[in-house]
Amino acid sequence: PSFMGSMSVLYSPSEDQLLFINPTVSYSIKDNWNIDLIGQIAGSKYDNGTKYGFLSKLLFLRLKWSF
Repeated sequence: PSFMGSMSVLYSPSEDQLLFINPTVSYSIKDNWNIDLIGQIAGSKYDNGTKYGFLSKLLFLRLKWSF
């Protein structure tokens, strides 16, 4: 397929309740060329466990050549 998407979710049921979300969208430009848009979102509970906040939100663009 020309477009492909995936998502990974990691959760830790510890006291801080850590959460990591990794969505990815990939597009095949040609047979050996792909361009990917990759996100990384990490969060945890804070303020005595009453609020949930995201520690980081990152977005990456990758051009990949396979041989």
